[in-house]
Amino acid sequence: MMMKKFTIVLGILIGIAIIVLLLPYKQVIAFQYENTKNVLAYVPLAENNLTFTLQFTHSIHLSDVVETYEIDNNQAIRQTEISFEEFGIGMPSNAMGKEQFFEQDGRYYIKNMDRIFPFLDIRIAKVYPKHLFTYNQQTYSLPEVIGSGTWVRVQAKKISIWQQLRGVNMLDN
Repeated sequence: MMMKKFTIVLGILIGIAIIVLLLPYKQVIAFQYENTKNVLAYVPLAENNLTFTLQFTHSIHLSDVVETYEIDNNQAIRQTEISFEEFGIGMPSNAMGKEQFFEQDGRYYIKNMDRIFPFLDIRIAKVYPKHLFTYNQQTYSLPEVIGSGTWVRVQAKKISIWQQLRGVNMLDN
């Protein structure tokens, strides 16, 4: 009888431990391997700071492009701004709707953007590996943290303790 109670209690404790390990609770910006759930790296989000930037070198005109995003209440990613140095393939040529387009100090800007994405799929550059992620005034080199040539899905989501143990907390680097 005592052994049966012990087995039941042990089973309940193991079940609770598994739930605690696997239950997503921590709000992060996750960098997932391709379109899998495998979190390669993440940055914990602060409630009062939901803005981040991605900077990369454009592969054709070899100039810096900076895109600014924020996380909305539905965990979607909203692009709010883009700045670049040259017009060309893959670059916007004008603002749409309520967006504002202007030039300042040799760079072009589109501000007041309201473009919503459930996630961003990006390939970390191999040839021009200057892919930078900036959050909370900290800049991280994605080729160093994740690896050049890797396709990642950037997504705001909640992750579990298990995913935290398997991924790289970029704040720790």
